[in-house]
Amino acid sequence: MLTTAEREKFLIALNNPSSELAQRLLAEQKLEQDRQEPWWEAPALQDVSQPRPSKRFGVKPKLMPIPSNMVKSLPSAPSLIYNISAVW
Repeated sequence: MLTTAEREKFLIALNNPSSELAQRLLAEQKLEQDRQEPWWEAPALQDVSQPRPSKRFGVKPKLMPIPSNMVKSLPSAPSLIYNISAVW
């Protein structure tokens, strides 16, 4: 969606992170406000009296049910679950 000039300007900033433009973009307050850490790095809050972390974390996705026919081995082939695990 960038124009050719915008795309070139962006690629120059991307290729030179120490440039003035890249530093200005990285220092923007909105970037820090919108930043979200991965859900698996969120601290476990066991004590409600503890202060909430200042960082925002993503939400852990729900586990997907695996059909039993994918878990059980078929007589002629390995279980599909191993193929899914290899891709994961």
